This record gives sequence, structure tokens and C-alpha cells, in this order.
Amino acid sequence: METMQPSRILRVFTLQILLLVLMSAVSTSQAMTCDSLFESSVEKSDVNPFREMLASPEKPIRFDLVTPDLIEREFASALDSARLAIRAITDQTSRPNFKNTIAALHEASERLEIVASVLSHYTSVDATPALRALSEKWMSKAQDLQNEINFNAALFERVRIVFRQRDDLRLSREQMTMVESLYRGFVSNGANLSESDKKRVASIDNRLTKLTQDFSNHLTGASAQAKLTVTAEASLVGIPSDVILAAKELAVKEGNPSAWIFALKGRTPGMIQTYAENRALREAIWRRSTELNISGEFDNRLVLLEIVKLRQERAHILGYRSHAEFVTEDRMAGSPAAVNKFIEELSREYRPGAMKDAAELQEFATAEGSGPLAYWDMAFYTNKLRKSRYDLDTEQLRPYLPLEAVHRGALKVAERLFGIEFIAEPEASRWAPDVRIYRVIDKQKNGEFLGYFYFDPFTRDGKRPGAWMNALMSGGEWGGRKVRPHVINVMNFSPAAAGTPALLSLGDATTIFHELGHGLHGLLSKTRYRATASPQIAWDVVELPSQLFEAWLMDPATLQSFAKHHKTGEPIPLELIAKVQAAENFRVASGNLGAMKYAALDMAWYSGDTSRVNTIDDVLPFEQQVTAPFAIYPHSGVMISPTFGHIFSGGYSAGYYSYKWADVLVADAWELFESAGIYNKKTAARYRSQFLSKGGAENAALLYERFRGRAADPKAVLRREGLLPREP
Repeated sequence: METMQPSRILRVFTLQILLLVLMSAVSTSQAMTCDSLFESSVEKSDVNPFREMLASPEKPIRFDLVTPDLIEREFASALDSARLAIRAITDQTSRPNFKNTIAALHEASERLEIVASVLSHYTSVDATPALRALSEKWMSKAQDLQNEINFNAALFERVRIVFRQRDDLRLSREQMTMVESLYRGFVSNGANLSESDKKRVASIDNRLTKLTQDFSNHLTGASAQAKLTVTAEASLVGIPSDVILAAKELAVKEGNPSAWIFALKGRTPGMIQTYAENRALREAIWRRSTELNISGEFDNRLVLLEIVKLRQERAHILGYRSHAEFVTEDRMAGSPAAVNKFIEELSREYRPGAMKDAAELQEFATAEGSGPLAYWDMAFYTNKLRKSRYDLDTEQLRPYLPLEAVHRGALKVAERLFGIEFIAEPEASRWAPDVRIYRVIDKQKNGEFLGYFYFDPFTRDGKRPGAWMNALMSGGEWGGRKVRPHVINVMNFSPAAAGTPALLSLGDATTIFHELGHGLHGLLSKTRYRATASPQIAWDVVELPSQLFEAWLMDPATLQSFAKHHKTGEPIPLELIAKVQAAENFRVASGNLGAMKYAALDMAWYSGDTSRVNTIDDVLPFEQQVTAPFAIYPHSGVMISPTFGHIFSGGYSAGYYSYKWADVLVADAWELFESAGIYNKKTAARYRSQFLSKGGAENAALLYERFRGRAADPKAVLRREGLLPREP
């Protein structure tokens, strides 16, 4: 679950958005013979969908008119336009000010952002070989332009003049944020470096663009090819019937109708680990799933080693002790030391509970006839223990969670909280038949247009794994005109099986709420400039809106309003909800200690001593040393880093801690909602006006304190997790 957000490295102007979404979106697919999502784009039209996005932003995007050839032509033209606009800024003789330098620099990338956002979107949802090649070509050209901007001395001098006189310019808070961020961006990207260092940084950035893309491609490529064939039906005992059916369908498709072929992607590995009675099958699935990126053509070890080396070198050239210091400088945490302290303090709280969890699970498994637990036993016995203790198997919820009902239920929660409305646009063009498109309005302001919301629920060939929010257009000024955002939520749920609707797990339902939380942050941002619209905010607070919105899912009245049995129509029983709530903090300490382990590994790669990690054989010993303080069981011998896409191909390098950092804010904010009533209009309005609408226009910590009335209480998360008593 993620949101597309600019990298701290690429922050000089709004081209940063272009580069990150391209890097994040590129993925591989199995061989395809056509550009499948463009098959409907066969009729020629005088309407240019990219120009229409600016000329008619209150209309849905004409996806039916987008073609690869048009993308290529528009990208080339937009790059030329950006260069001309930048030259116009540097050639002028007027004294630099906010309008003719800061705002003008952001405006220079308008057309480029439009084309790049559409290309990155298509390479996320339908990465055909042709599209992947197109993306790689133009990503490289975009990086060249970014480097030109980073090291444009005349441009930087104009920005520096505005920065130095900013206190005398009567700027708004948002404008001040933009000036300071832009200046720091130039400096942190090497504007003050010598010519030789500038060239080296540019070379590093180009190489990192390629490496992070390779890492992502390897993840997707390995996942697409990973399968396990089972020939004995007796081995399938316990596995959910829909998973078995999908395996049989795949086997028939591949010409082996007497077998079952499990594709090791999506929910399949987890379902087998959790439910398969056959221990040998659980082990086979576990080993196959954990070894995807440590050998062969999709081995990520050399890739990650070079990424780490180059990011550290880049930071050193810029005057930072580490990449982590570079990254955390302008985040809420402020420094690697603060992050490590945060990790250590929470780990200290979680470790006793995690050790207790481990002892209880082994005791239970022993009573069930098991010997010492192995890693492939954990999910299986955890589920059995949960069922024994709470009379709960989370699969009991699935019949009550049809995708359409959950999706509509999440929209209804947003409508109730914020006085908005999602109006379906069934006639609008879309990139796939099952995409839903909504026009979003503010009912509290006479139907004011807030933006468009696009929902793409199902997995398909060529679609990047995972779930994410992205904006095809951010809200704010474009060419001096106010424009509202076009926001996308993308999922990878399994399509409906024959005769039944697509049924979700509780985790799937949580994902829908999570990504809509990100989407609402984009839709409800009311910043003047798109450069400060959500999600252009401090990375360690970007997960607050998404994780907070999840909290409404398990409110009994809310859940019963949409969670109804797909056959009988009966609402989910209150008794079942109560069981889920009772089990909410089941093994919470173990889960959180594991999250701290990942955060610590991230910080170790980017702020620790990696001088002894030079070959692929050094990766495992390094991980073992870093993760030892978090270990409850002996190390499995499996490497985390080769599949750690968040920190090697996403935007979370030296930032994985931000999930838990945001969790602290979420727990603190939820206490306010609970105290006033979770649908209290005043509380929701304050949250919207003081936080969501502000985007990144001001310091994130100040925005949160203004909404909450004080700084977050770090103990709130421990109270929510049942590790500290709740205050009366």
C-alpha cells in the first residue's frame, strides 16, 4: 500500500513527480502481441487528450484517445516547451521575484507532467514490452532535463535571490514553503558543487534511475514466472476452494489438467501458508516465495549493492554523512539519530510481548502435535491459535465482503464524514472495462467540483503488483487557472469466480479504505499551487490520512451498513465483529517488532557502515547482524533486502520507519475522533480544513498540532495496541 510521492533527491521543480512515478510504475509483463489497453484507440480524432486535460479539467480524461504514438509526440514537444520556458526565466532582466521565478519554474513543467503522468499510469496498469521501452526512453530524457535544471547556474542564482529576500516579499505561508523547498532542493541536488562534482552527481542520478527500475522489474518478473505444480489432490486439504479452483484453471490453461498450478503472486502464497494442512507443501511454497530474487536473471543483490553505494556517494558529495541524513533533514523526524531512537524505544516496548507470543504459539503447536516451529509453520499455527482463542477464522468474513459493497461502503464513509458525494460516470472512457470513474462534488458548497476519482480493482497481466494512489493531475494552479485533481486508486484483487462476486478478505477491505484515505488527501487538498498539493508533504506523515481512514472500517455500525452476505443479504453478525475486535491486538507485539526490524534494516543500509558489504555473499551476514536485536527465532537464512522494493525501487529509502511514525499520529488522532464521536462533524471539518486541505503548504508537524491542538502523544499507539491502559 503506497502513494506515489516525489523522491527527496528529485525535488527541484515539479519534474520530480514525473521521474518518481515513472520509476515506480515501470514493470515487466509476460510477452504480449499488442498494446492491449490501446486496442480501442483506433479512431483518429482532432481532440488531443493531453491538451484537453488542461483546457477542460472538469471533464474525465479521454483515455480512448490516448495512443503510444501520441504519448511519444507529446513527450518530445513537452520537453522542448519546458526548456524554452526555463530559458525565458533565465533570459529575463527583471529582478527575480516569486511570480517570475518560483511560480514560473513550476509552470514550466505543466505539459510535461500531464504526458508523464499518463505514461506512468499506463506502464503501471499494462506494462507491455512496447510501453516499457517507451517509458525507459523518455524517463532517461526526463532525467537529462532534471540534471540540466539542477546545475543551471543562472536559474539557481535567481532562486537564491528570491530565497534571500523572502522575508521582505510578503509571501503567504504556502509561497514561503515553495521558496524554501525549491532553494533547498537546488542545494541538495548539487547547485553549489564544482563542475566535476556536478557531472558526477548527474551520472549517479542517471544510473540510479536505471537501477531502481531494474530492481522493480526483477520483482515483477520473478513474481510473474513463479509457479508451483501439485499433482496429489490430498496435498490440498485445508486450502480455500477459490484458491484451488484458480490453480486448476491455470493448470488446464497450461495443458496439465490433472494437476494444480499455483501462481505465487497476490494472496495465493499467504492462503497456502495459512491453511494448507500439508506441511511439505507449506515449506515448498515458503521456500519458493522467499528465493525469487536471489538467483538467476531476477537476482537483485548486485542491483541493491550498487544502489546503496551510489546513494551514499551522492550524499557524501553533497556534504552529508549518509543518504539517511540527506533524506531525513526536512522530515518530521529530522535526523537518522531520531529515527533510530524511535525504532529502539518502540522495539523495547514490543520485545517482551513478542517473546511471550512466541512461547504461547510454540506451546499451542506442541499441543497440536507439532515439533519445533519453522518459518513455514508460523501463519498456519497463528491462524489455528486465533481460531482456538477467539473462535475466529478471518476467512469467515469473506462472504460478507463483496468488493462492490466494500468499495461503495468506503465511499459512503467519506461522504458522511466530509459532506461530499461520488457521482458515477458510467459513460466516461476508461483504460480497462472494470474501472469505475466518479465525479466528486462538495455538497456543503452547492456542488462545488472537487475532482475525479478512478478505481481500478482487479489484477491482470502486465499490471504492477500491489495497491497505490496516484494523481494524473494534482489540484492547484495550472497556467494561472484553478484545476481540481484527477486521483486514481489501483488494486490487484482476484476477479470474481464463476457464479460468485469478487469476495474480499478483511485485509483487502482494509486496503480499499487505506488507498481511499490517500485519495481523499488528494481530492480535498485546497492549496493554491499544485507543487504543494497532496501528496507533496513530509514523507513521514504521508501515511496519516490513509491509516486513519482504515479505522472507520471496523466500527460495528459502519461495517454492518455495507458488509452483507453475498447470498442472503444478511448483515455481518455483531458477534463476528466482536470477535474480530477482540482479536485486533492478537500478537500485536510480534507484528510490530517485525516492522521495527524492517525499519532498522532500512536505516542500516542508508546510515550504517556498509563498507564490508561488497559482494552478493555479504548481504546475508549484514542482514543477520542488523536484525539480530529483533530476532525471537533463529535467523531463517532468507534475505529480506532483495525483495525490499519500498527502499530500493520505491520512495521509502531511509523512510520505512514512516509507516510506524504515522501510526503514532493515527492513534493520537483517532483518540480525538473517538472522544467526540467518530462521525462528529466539527472534528471531521477541523481535520479537513486544518490538515487535509493544506497538503504540503506548511510544515507537517505544525499542521498536525493545529488540527489536534497539541503535539502527538507517542504513547497513544501503545494504548491503542493494548500495551498500555487507555486513559479514562
